[in-house]
Amino acid sequence: MTHEELLELVDLLEQNPGEERLILKWVWEGQTAKDICIGTQGLIGLRKEKSADEVQLEEDFDEPVFPDRRNRGISDKPYFDEENDCWAVDTDHGHEEGDLLYVVSEYVRGGLYFPFSYGPDGARDHEHEFELVIQSLLYDPKTFSIEGYEEYYSAQELKLLKAIQDKLLEKSGEDN
Repeated sequence: MTHEELLELVDLLEQNPGEERLILKWVWEGQTAKDICIGTQGLIGLRKEKSADEVQLEEDFDEPVFPDRRNRGISDKPYFDEENDCWAVDTDHGHEEGDLLYVVSEYVRGGLYFPFSYGPDGARDHEHEFELVIQSLLYDPKTFSIEGYEEYYSAQELKLLKAIQDKLLEKSGEDN
């Protein structure tokens, strides 16, 4: 984080009293709030003087923002959180929420990986969802390539990508 971003975070914390843990979750999952507030140049240390609230904030956040809650019986596998309308799981590295693919990837500390290249210089990139690979292909069908990365794709995915690319290039008058 830059110095300016840290100051913005301090202002955000000041403008949203009582929401410190949630704000800090968004900023730096897995760290203690105290580490965020007083570590690496220190959010609180950026101010010339600490207010009484800032000193209290240091003292209140000595515990991890995300303690391991699996031992408290919250969840030992991914579940659908109806209240928040999303999937969730409690892991040894924190509470995770989002779409099912993201949550199960965090649950197993792994996930899908789809490498490809694009652009005139063949820049390498990757996505974790096949749909996002298709979006990249749609953005630049002329230079998009999975050459050398075929092993990461199923036969069905390879066939679909080729058909999409061929049709896009045909419509634009380009050859593949």
